[in-house]
Amino acid sequence: MGGMKRRLTELGMGFVLDKIRFRPSVVKYPHGFGVVCELRIQIMFNTCRPMQKEAMQMWCNEQGLAYETLYIKNKVEIRRWIETLEPYAPLLTDESNYRKLIYLLDNPIPKASAVKSTWDMFYQWVEDWDEFCEKLEFTL
Repeated sequence: MGGMKRRLTELGMGFVLDKIRFRPSVVKYPHGFGVVCELRIQIMFNTCRPMQKEAMQMWCNEQGLAYETLYIKNKVEIRRWIETLEPYAPLLTDESNYRKLIYLLDNPIPKASAVKSTWDMFYQWVEDWDEFCEKLEFTL
């Protein structure tokens, strides 16, 4: 790879670290009881200049990462992004939501039914999630 192209690709990584947004959410289930977990990644290309966007795309292509859609929702693709960015996590503009997204991938919400034991597992998950978010707030 030529020197200028290499530098642009490296700059692209820096732009990605600044412009990527992680969208983990736990929302009340619209029909019935419980909550639903929604995981998305968004790269804020709309806030970039054309050359910045091109550099970011060069880096994504080099890493084999998807970036074509507004939101990345596929869990396999999300996991690839997470693993690629892990060494650079402290440099992320959105590190808090990055950590939340990892937690939700690694700790899926247990299904709750009318059986008391499943409600206990669900309730424990909610408490653990709240505790994780509270601790995260004070560590970053």
